[in-house]
Amino acid sequence: MSQHIVARYKAVFTEPPGKIPSDTATDAPLLGNGDMGIAIGGPPECQRYWIAKNDFWKLRSQFNSGGARLFGVLRLAAPQMQGASYRVEQDLHSAATHSCFSNGGMTLRMRSWVAATANVLAVEAEAESAPIRITASLEPGKSHDSISASGRDGNALWIRRGFEDNVDIPVAAACALLIIGRGGAAFDVEPGSPVRLIVAMASSFEAPDCLRSAMDLAGRQSARLESLWDEHITWWQRYWDMSAVEIGDPVIEQRYHLSNYVMASASRNPEHPPSIFGTWVTTDTPAWSGDYHLNYNHQAPCYGLYSSNHVEQADPFDAPCLAFMERGRWYAENLQGCRGIYYPVGIGPKGIETTRANPPRVPWLTDGQGLFHGQKSNAAYCAVNMAMRWYHTHDTAYARRVYPFIQAVAAFWEDYMDAEGSRYVIRNDSIHEGSTAGIDFNPLLSLGLVRMVMRLALEMSEALGADLERREKWRHILGHVSAFPTQQRNGKTVFRYTERGMDWCDSNTLGIQHIYPAGEIGLESDPELLAIAKNTVSALNGWRDFNGMSSF
Repeated sequence: MSQHIVARYKAVFTEPPGKIPSDTATDAPLLGNGDMGIAIGGPPECQRYWIAKNDFWKLRSQFNSGGARLFGVLRLAAPQMQGASYRVEQDLHSAATHSCFSNGGMTLRMRSWVAATANVLAVEAEAESAPIRITASLEPGKSHDSISASGRDGNALWIRRGFEDNVDIPVAAACALLIIGRGGAAFDVEPGSPVRLIVAMASSFEAPDCLRSAMDLAGRQSARLESLWDEHITWWQRYWDMSAVEIGDPVIEQRYHLSNYVMASASRNPEHPPSIFGTWVTTDTPAWSGDYHLNYNHQAPCYGLYSSNHVEQADPFDAPCLAFMERGRWYAENLQGCRGIYYPVGIGPKGIETTRANPPRVPWLTDGQGLFHGQKSNAAYCAVNMAMRWYHTHDTAYARRVYPFIQAVAAFWEDYMDAEGSRYVIRNDSIHEGSTAGIDFNPLLSLGLVRMVMRLALEMSEALGADLERREKWRHILGHVSAFPTQQRNGKTVFRYTERGMDWCDSNTLGIQHIYPAGEIGLESDPELLAIAKNTVSALNGWRDFNGMSSF
């Protein structure tokens, strides 16, 4: 059904990417299967495949010490292609990248794909008009705090890299390279005789001896590469059949399908979602530790997955949020004197806290050992995606899994909010990171998130037959939480970022995040409230935003 729509669209590159390696998102062609990721960089004479994996982190709870890390690089050197033309096309429907480099009378074509059903990169090289010499090499990432090794076992080249000392959880990974039918790293590609190579990958989360596992995987899959391709095509066909958009606007359609391609390539490991810049980590020094930033970055890439029927790609989002609950309870009790959970801005997988013990550059940014930026809303912001998942599926098994988290977020706000007259108010909660020296009162975002959390807690508790005694309190909060603050700008009523404190900011979407993604104002809302929401969106005029949507 979807093939005639999605197959129309490609991502086309006519020059080598300029942002690779990069401490932020790369502009390179991207491949992946939701766990193993490849970013393709370099000029025609030296193609570089930057190798990353969602579970390859330095897992240490220490500011500027832990985070997502580059694993290594596959290099394919073809000196005859120096000065060649460059064209790379990424076919979305088949999830394969086709490269074409021409230099005088010689042309080198390469088809690259990361198998949808195994952690294997496959590359097929084909020459036209004249033989082309290629030399392959594998290089692990290197830093003072990791242990790297490389070697050869029979016809396979291998590398291993690990962060296993002075960490909370040791992590290692390995890759094995096989050039099928060839005995060495250097080979000639003859016209009419393609050469195929594969790189198989495994981590210590999958096998204690990840190197042996990668070697075995390479051996198995090299003998069945055609079957692996068939499985790959079948998986992607099923993925695209889950939804498609055809609206007569090729620009929007291409961006929609490209976004779904990126998320299918980045997010399928159930315990390790993509980090802040996606699976494609190309340095050991990614900005913000390459972590899960909880004041929008971790949430935003998933927003479109629920409505496009791709919940399998959205579900990994929850794992780090749930794994951090023990530490979140400690912060709530010891720093705020509240029940429930209180989250800092940056976390990693498996309960790791990437921003712990941040130097207190500004007193109101830190709280105890954690970096909070004065914001109390991080845990509630995590509930945004859980709410989207619930409202799109009403899956009670899912509700049972995340309900303890929702219950804990609700408990925190029950205790943290103050009763002021007939309303509940929120004190000392920064709308922006560190805004107004920590004195923001009734910030828009938290007012929206509290409403969302209480409504979600009520619905899930009713579906699960749980916490009957708490529902009255949740309903009371819903009926009495403070109204969204407003102000006048250019003769129109718009939302004020806080009731007291920061009033406005042109450079982010915090003034509308209670509308979306919190979902507390919609087309069926009170007409006056809806008019204010429309005025605010118009006043922000945010056609380009760097602080509210996906970071990759």
